[in-house]
Amino acid sequence: MDKGILNRIQISTKVRIILLFSFFSLSVLFFCSKSSPLFRLNDWPDVNSYFTMGKGLFSGKVIYKDIFDHKGPLLYLLYGIGYLISHRSFLGVYFIQSVSLFVVLFYNFKTANLFLEKRHAFLVAAIMPVFIFNYPIYISGGGSPEEFIMAFQAVSMFYFLQYLKNTDIKEHNPKVMFIHGIMAGCVLMLKYTALSFWIGFGIFVFVPLLIKGLYKNFFKNLLALFAGVAVVVVPWLLYFIITAGIKDFYNVYFKFNSLYAELHFSLGAIKTFIRVLVKVNLNNFGCFLLFAVGMAYFVLKKGLVGIPGKLGLICSFGLTFFVIYFSGISFSYYYLPVTVFAVTGLVALCCLFLKQNIHKWVLIGFMCAAFLLTLKSNSLYKQSRLYIHTPMLQEKFTEIMKKDPNPTVLNLLTQDNGFSILTDSVPNTKYFYVPIINYSKYPQIVDTQYSYVKDKTVEYVVMRTSLTQPGTIPDYQKPIYDELNKNYTLVSSGEQYCIFDDFRYDLYKVK
Repeated sequence: MDKGILNRIQISTKVRIILLFSFFSLSVLFFCSKSSPLFRLNDWPDVNSYFTMGKGLFSGKVIYKDIFDHKGPLLYLLYGIGYLISHRSFLGVYFIQSVSLFVVLFYNFKTANLFLEKRHAFLVAAIMPVFIFNYPIYISGGGSPEEFIMAFQAVSMFYFLQYLKNTDIKEHNPKVMFIHGIMAGCVLMLKYTALSFWIGFGIFVFVPLLIKGLYKNFFKNLLALFAGVAVVVVPWLLYFIITAGIKDFYNVYFKFNSLYAELHFSLGAIKTFIRVLVKVNLNNFGCFLLFAVGMAYFVLKKGLVGIPGKLGLICSFGLTFFVIYFSGISFSYYYLPVTVFAVTGLVALCCLFLKQNIHKWVLIGFMCAAFLLTLKSNSLYKQSRLYIHTPMLQEKFTEIMKKDPNPTVLNLLTQDNGFSILTDSVPNTKYFYVPIINYSKYPQIVDTQYSYVKDKTVEYVVMRTSLTQPGTIPDYQKPIYDELNKNYTLVSSGEQYCIFDDFRYDLYKVK
């Protein structure tokens, strides 16, 4: 057959795969992510604070200096782009999530294709969302930094295994290491603790080069890695230097976050770590089984990957788990960066049990079944417009606040509950919400909010109270309540469910 015709056939196949995964990603997230138009609003407080930060970034605010949250700046850039697409909804974020999921699936396919023929590899990628969007993991509604981190992991996993599947160590292509550097740099600017994935694999790329005496190639790759990281990091450093925000960037992104990750190597800490590991793996038992099967198969199967590849997989997997969970904190979405390793289990199962080729229409049927299984494992669509027809409190409160031309909103002693997105308002305060952290560790946020209420800095104040665990008002909060009652009037209230609990929301307006 003519070579030009062959090339056109290959390109056509690749385009079909890209189109299928693009449509699949948009469809899955349409039903499984609260950012999609199917839902009235993504009411998860975390993503609302990210959206507010992104809005501030594109509205002239210097992140960390003028407006506070403690995730990486790249996350706010992504949410800022989402804000530019749609000011008063998460539609833009939905599209960005869809691109991210497409990258995950496409590179899952490419990774599986290293060991399986194309149609089997396609099947592996199509099944992955069943485990990614499983309700215990995705209960919050989507949009976490971990969700975007998966895309960078998927790209690097493909290139790592492409190199490490060779049983004989040879020179590593510095251009590929440059790609790894870019991926790692993005994660450094998203959530730096997830870099353990690259450390685990990277050790077993660089150390064998030294052992084999490939010193020139070793240093070329080291320079390429740093160059890739610099491509992402340097523009942010320049931004913070130009805006005089470099100190705030360090104090918040690194120093403040260290308060969450205080590691104590004691018997009690180890017991907590083991207890958390058991809990999260039982909650995501399907994924756990895939990890076990995949790791065992890749380690024991001769000729599948070389010894550095086997050790790299184990090390990266172990380090990723350790860094995420050793602090003893186990939010559901923390599991997402670990799910990338589930592809090894699916590859193993296909190698063991799927010997015959699959007809393309059977493959499409599998994809539809995987889509339905994903909806079944996720079930968030039950909180969508299909089931909920009444306006949310965010919409109700917005109607009140929109009576004023440029309303300013403060989430007092609570997280960002999404009461500013619909008004398209940019906070006029640095601490527009309170993150989940013990007051004694960082009193500055609550103390500053006290001054906002005392000085009537904001026009509207939103408070949230758990209905199932109301508790008592701590002593350090009592002066804030006194100033609130003195300077603000309750104008509306209501009850609403959010993720794990029922809450009462109160809207106050300045007197």
